Amino acid sequence: MAYDASRISRYQQKKMMWQTLVFFLLSVALLSVFFFLLLPSIARLYTAFSPKSSITTTNDAFPPQVPIVVPLPEATNSAKLVVGGIGEANTSMVLQNNGSVVQEVRASADGSFAFEPIFLTDGNNDILVVSRNDQKAESRSQTQTVLLKTTKPQLSVTAPQDGAVFTRTKDQTVSVQGKTDPNVQTLLNGKLLITTSDGSFVGTYLLGQGENTLKIQAIDQAGNMTEQEVKVTYQP
Repeated sequence: MAYDASRISRYQQKKMMWQTLVFFLLSVALLSVFFFLLLPSIARLYTAFSPKSSITTTNDAFPPQVPIVVPLPEATNSAKLVVGGIGEANTSMVLQNNGSVVQEVRASADGSFAFEPIFLTDGNNDILVVSRNDQKAESRSQTQTVLLKTTKPQLSVTAPQDGAVFTRTKDQTVSVQGKTDPNVQTLLNGKLLITTSDGSFVGTYLLGQGENTLKIQAIDQAGNMTEQEVKVTYQP
């Protein structure tokens, strides 16, 4: 009986092994069919019936670096002006004055640029530089306004009178007064005088014994200057 039970046990073990092997082989076969036949077919069907998308390429032209112009004078009495600065390398630099194109140059490999001297017009000149690349995209510098003024300021010295003679000790310090144009700087023998908004100026000067020359200068923001000399004598 024990021998028969042992044979039955070995038989059942072999049967289970064969069943396992057959199950494994069937699983491998089914997986192969799925991956190599069914899955590609499903992918093709999905591609065929799914909405097609298109890739659109754009060729946006980014504007070049904003050009930086060397600071210009607020006012000048010279009709010629030199403009230069730095921007994006190898781009066209267009100089404009009061909205009109004046010159065009090409920025160098390091981005620097310089225009030939331009001629200003009387009054305000709004200067800016436009940087333009090969795709015609452009950027603009900040506008700088330059005033061209070639007329000299007016100057009238009301005190002291030219040729005046002072003999009293208390008159050794004289008051210097007069008037010029608004926003003009006045100097007395090189020293700044107090000037009000309407152009009136006042100051004092300590006279030396004998003849004294008082040089009064009126200088506007463009550098134009008017000068007047007053000679007075101090004889105590």
